[in-house]
Amino acid sequence: MKDCHLLEGVLGSSEDRYRSVVEEQTELICRFLPDGTLTFVNKSFCCYFSQQSEPPIGQNFFQLILPVPGAGDLQHLLSLHPEHPVVTCERRMQCTSGAVRWLQWTDKAIFDRADRLVEFQSVGRDITASKLLGQHDRDLLHLLGRAVKDSALYLLDVRGSIVSWNSDAQNIYGFPETEIVGQSFSCLFPSESIELGQPLDYLQQAQNQEFYEVESKRIRADGSEFWVNAALAPLHDNTGKICGFAEAVRDITERLDTAAALTEIQAKYQTLLQICPAGIIVTDASNNICETNPAAELILERSSIHQDLPNSNLVAWQMLSDNGTPMANSEGRSPKL
Repeated sequence: MKDCHLLEGVLGSSEDRYRSVVEEQTELICRFLPDGTLTFVNKSFCCYFSQQSEPPIGQNFFQLILPVPGAGDLQHLLSLHPEHPVVTCERRMQCTSGAVRWLQWTDKAIFDRADRLVEFQSVGRDITASKLLGQHDRDLLHLLGRAVKDSALYLLDVRGSIVSWNSDAQNIYGFPETEIVGQSFSCLFPSESIELGQPLDYLQQAQNQEFYEVESKRIRADGSEFWVNAALAPLHDNTGKICGFAEAVRDITERLDTAAALTEIQAKYQTLLQICPAGIIVTDASNNICETNPAAELILERSSIHQDLPNSNLVAWQMLSDNGTPMANSEGRSPKL
């Protein structure tokens, strides 16, 4: 009896560890009965099918993936047998938003000791991005991914729905891939930008250009707004028809904040220059006068009757005394005001 309890404890512990590993996988993992009734789904499956609040246990797997016309039936599942229990296939599905997506599923039939079909286990992953791209665009995207290191890079379908999401996109925006894929990329814009129609306008602009570059305000998962430099390029299928878009985004908030700070410093400097009672002359490395303040201009105007001061050289300029006679500068040093 003691050994039985010990064995039960070991089995329970192993099951908990297995369930924990499965829950952390990014692939969509589920188990369902031969009639399609779901008996288990992992967290990624729930997020992908927008079932975060309550796992869809008891729902029908075949109805949940919403096959679209031309997707083919699922009869191949019933053709699996103990000698050939695994099959991999691609299935089209339609999101509630109307966007069409492609998933690759690896289905495994589970049999009891009498070789009776008991259950199916399926592992799925989204392959919409690769379905959208022709070879030329795959090569272009590969080069783009290397060129825009530390930039958000993601793909959109022709409707503007997000179909792929790289790790830098998650770092910049804060949205995990399982939550953002399938959403319209307009969710990355503040509400005022959406009201102005910016997301749709960007897609329309990109359709007629090799790429469309713009600086715009975006929004993070925590609701904070930031500025980005975005390059949006159209993608084409093997027939040359536009099948989606690739967008590369760099966070330029720090650059704009720095520029704003420099502008503020420059404004304070100009104010100080204007009100300072002492004469101030700014020269370049060759002592050419670049800038003066009003006090210095008064002095220069008194002392420069025959000189072109805006571009004059300070060393060549002669100071005049109050009675109009040149002041000595025998050593050729820059005169002082």
